[in-house]
Amino acid sequence: MAFPRIAIGCGHDNAGSFDSKVSGIVGLSHGSASLVQQMGPATGGKFSYCLAPIGNSNYSSYLNFGSNAVVSGSGAVSTSIYTSEGDYKIFYILKIKAMSVGSNKFNFPRSSPFGTNGNIIIDSGTTLTFLQPDIFASFSQAISEVMDLKSTTSPIETLEYCYESTTDDYKVPPVTAHFKVGDVNLKRENLFIRVADDVVCLVFVGNNGKNNMQIYGNVAHRLTSWLAMISKNRLFLSSQQIVLPRDYHVVVIMIFYCLNDLRSSF
Repeated sequence: MAFPRIAIGCGHDNAGSFDSKVSGIVGLSHGSASLVQQMGPATGGKFSYCLAPIGNSNYSSYLNFGSNAVVSGSGAVSTSIYTSEGDYKIFYILKIKAMSVGSNKFNFPRSSPFGTNGNIIIDSGTTLTFLQPDIFASFSQAISEVMDLKSTTSPIETLEYCYESTTDDYKVPPVTAHFKVGDVNLKRENLFIRVADDVVCLVFVGNNGKNNMQIYGNVAHRLTSWLAMISKNRLFLSSQQIVLPRDYHVVVIMIFYCLNDLRSSF
């Protein structure tokens, strides 16, 4: 199927996250320039993706559109996608009720800077997860209290909670994101990233900006299948792991980011 008159930009003087390992960015937002919007009715307003763990070369991420955009598994749940106006109108906004670490549950406030019932943006183009400062303080402290690793200074200023580890088999506490109609259990790969050969860091941070905007970043997405049905304002998700082996040959249009080396993303 051909898609004529698709606008695709080309950067010649890129900085920040763009380096030789990054092929580009695919926009999938509500904005008129996003790829899913430009493809229009052909996709039925549907796309799905599953992101492989950072640094795991045995698996590939995928992105599907239209009839190929599905989630599977008996534990699949759905939640509403909220829309906003002004500065946030292109984003997909969800309702998250709480985060829990073990038996400790931290409820999110009802108020939102987005002017909707939703209180957190889900963004595959943002690496970290940003929480309101008071929630982050309680959440990160609860994790640090049960980590059986020696704390250390982060080589990346943004990340506050880092630990010494040269292996990836360290234990983490049970962590759950409680969305409006379902829970997502976060694994080690959703919580920590390796920033040096002997250092791993928590990828949740506090947003100290003037509006305390919250963002559910792409590390937290990994190993979960997400299906967006834009026309119905619904998001389906399943924790069934369906990232593809490297030798599985499948035609994929493009994935959002090639974050093979996260250290170049800050």
